[in-house]
Amino acid sequence: MPSHEAWARASPDEQLRIERQWLELITGRATGESTSEVFAFEQLYRAYASRLHALGTSWLGVTDAFDVVQTVFLSVWRRRRELPADTVLRAYLLGAMHHRIRNARRNTAAHLRLVTTERGESPVAEPHDALEYEDALRAMLEGLPPRTRLTVLLYYALGFTRRQVAAILGISVRTVKHDLTAARPALKKLLGMVRSDGVACLLA
Repeated sequence: MPSHEAWARASPDEQLRIERQWLELITGRATGESTSEVFAFEQLYRAYASRLHALGTSWLGVTDAFDVVQTVFLSVWRRRRELPADTVLRAYLLGAMHHRIRNARRNTAAHLRLVTTERGESPVAEPHDALEYEDALRAMLEGLPPRTRLTVLLYYALGFTRRQVAAILGISVRTVKHDLTAARPALKKLLGMVRSDGVACLLA
């Protein structure tokens, strides 16, 4: 079975093939010992944990991002038998991480409001990019066609190359470039709200 080291050296198409092998073992669809199932899950973790942690750190900080990453992978392990056979693992992980980041940010904001109210203080104002920016970001993403939205997330948020995005979505590199160019005007409108760590954190 290919390791995460072999995955890292592989071409985008080969990476997808390796991930499909991992998926078959993790979900129990491939014949093999339970040790193979655990090994495949470990390789998936080693391939994507650092990427997801980098994504979460830009919004939550190092410690909270680590906790969220562990929660995402724990959820994948517990629900592994329910994953459809056509699941694209990298897209699934990105979606799960994005969802949990949003929940964590909302819970933090609610906690701050509760604490200040209990102390008889004025409610703490949300950071500039916590509500206004999140609403603008959500509106921007929802305004993009589905394929363009996923292209933007894979390229900017997870840091995949154009070739890798093309392989994930089954489109040409030229189409990826076209989608990124089409999304550029919408992205530029948000640049005034972006922190100094750049556009990658913008799309967390």
